[in-house]
Amino acid sequence: MKSCLSPKYQVYLVEDSALIRERLLTRLAALPLVHVIGFATSVREAIEGIDGHKPDAVILDLKLTDGTGLTVLKHLKEHLPGVLVIVLTNYAVPYIQDICMKGGAAFFLDKTAELGRLLEIVQTLSTQQKQ
Repeated sequence: MKSCLSPKYQVYLVEDSALIRERLLTRLAALPLVHVIGFATSVREAIEGIDGHKPDAVILDLKLTDGTGLTVLKHLKEHLPGVLVIVLTNYAVPYIQDICMKGGAAFFLDKTAELGRLLEIVQTLSTQQKQ
């Protein structure tokens, strides 16, 4: 989903942990072709923000302040199927990965071990968009 308004790859972050959210925002801001257009800490905020911004990609935590990221994933699959979803979670077990991938996630990453991989994926996606 390419934006006509910005040449940058637009990312929306859904993460309830302030520490991790700030760390991700800082690291994503350092990627030259990436623009974080918003963030949310809850299911409600995420759905409203994503629907309003229509980003290219969503980085989605599964544990949120008012529910689960699976609700957001389901909403995206039904209403914005062109938005790429990267699940980033502390609950990186096979059965949850299976649920997320079947639910429409493009990537499923372990928050404790794959932050570097997340940045590589987003950088690659942003570079591909420019081509």
